[in-house]
Amino acid sequence: MDAVIAEVLTKAGIATNWTQTNLGALTEVSHGGYSWTVNLPPGEDEVPAKARVTGRLGYGGTEHMDAEATWGQTIAIVDAFMASKCVR
Repeated sequence: MDAVIAEVLTKAGIATNWTQTNLGALTEVSHGGYSWTVNLPPGEDEVPAKARVTGRLGYGGTEHMDAEATWGQTIAIVDAFMASKCVR
């Protein structure tokens, strides 16, 4: 599963479609027949937070999860978010 999460986070690092919520920025990534949700925290915490995979949606329904990205993956995801038109 770690390899799958790494691939999902890599795809999030090039995502162009983001939604801004009160929980931070969200993007959905398709991989392996699932739609994975990746959350980028709003950045208002005293301690910096990493991006996370928070769930996946597939034929059987939604599975909630909490898989943390590395700092390198988080930086790529922040860059993708900043390059998107969602930034205000």
